[in-house]
Amino acid sequence: MATPTIFVQLFQLYYHSRLLPAFATALGTEKNDKVKEQVASAILFFLKNTLPDSFSFRAGRDELIMKLLVSVQGDVTPKHKSILLSAFNIVAEKCATVALEFQSSYLPILLEACNDENYEVKEEAARGIRICAESESQEVKRLMKEILSKLYFLLKHPNQPLRSLENAKARDIAVSALGRICKCHRDCIDASNLVPIWLSFLPLKEELNEAKIMHEQLCLMVYGSDMDLLGPENQNLAKIIVVFVEVIEKGKTLATPETVKTMTHLLGDLMLLSMNSQQQQLLSSLVSS
Repeated sequence: MATPTIFVQLFQLYYHSRLLPAFATALGTEKNDKVKEQVASAILFFLKNTLPDSFSFRAGRDELIMKLLVSVQGDVTPKHKSILLSAFNIVAEKCATVALEFQSSYLPILLEACNDENYEVKEEAARGIRICAESESQEVKRLMKEILSKLYFLLKHPNQPLRSLENAKARDIAVSALGRICKCHRDCIDASNLVPIWLSFLPLKEELNEAKIMHEQLCLMVYGSDMDLLGPENQNLAKIIVVFVEVIEKGKTLATPETVKTMTHLLGDLMLLSMNSQQQQLLSSLVSS
C-alpha cells in the first residue's frame, strides 16, 4: 500500500496538466497577501514533489514560469517573495534545460533581490545565483561583473552583521556562489584574485549543505594542485591548512565522510609543502633517526 507522501506525489503527477494552469491563474488573480503566500507555498510543494516529471511536457509549464517571474517582481510580502524565488530555484536545480530558457529574465531578478532587507530573500537570491553559475551559461558570463558586485555586497555590506545567524547563512550561500564561479567560469574572471578571496571566507559553518559542497570543491582543487588556489610560492597554504584542520575537527558536520577522509590524507602533504627546505631536511633527519 502506498504511503501518504507517495500517494500525494502520484496524485500531483497524474493531475499536473490541470494543476499547472490552476496555479498560474491563482498567481495572476489573487489579491489577498495571505492567500497569495499560500498559493506560492502550494506551488513550491508541488514542484519539490513532482519535478522533473511534471515539466516533461510544455503544456502549462511555460505559463506557470512566466507567472512566477511576473509575481516575484510585483508588490509582494518578503515571505511571498522568498517562496517564489525558492520555487524558481527548484526549477533551475531539477530542470536546468527548462530554466535556461528563462535565465535572461530570472538572473536580473536574482541580482536585484540581493539588495532586499529580508534575509530569506537574500538567501534565495544567492542560492539562485549559485545554481545559475553551475549552468556555465553565456548569460552568466555576460552579467559576471554585476554578479560579482552583488555577491561582494552580500559578503561585506556593513549593515549585515556577520554574527547574525540569518545573515551568516546568506553569506555562506554567497560564498558558495562565488566558489561555483571560480570553478565554472575561469575564462571570464581574474582567478588569481578571485579564488583567494573565496578561500578567505572558508570554512563555511552555518549553511551546512553549501558548506559540504564548498569544502569538497576545496579538497578537489588542492588535490589538483590548483595554482590560483595555492598562490605564488604557495603563499595560501597556511590558510588552506587552517581550513582543513577546522573541517576535519568538526567531522561530518561540515563535510561528507569521504571529503574528511581525503582532507586528512592531504593534510600531511600540505604541512610538508608549507615547510622551507631547511625545515624539510630537519624533519627528514628526525624521521630517519
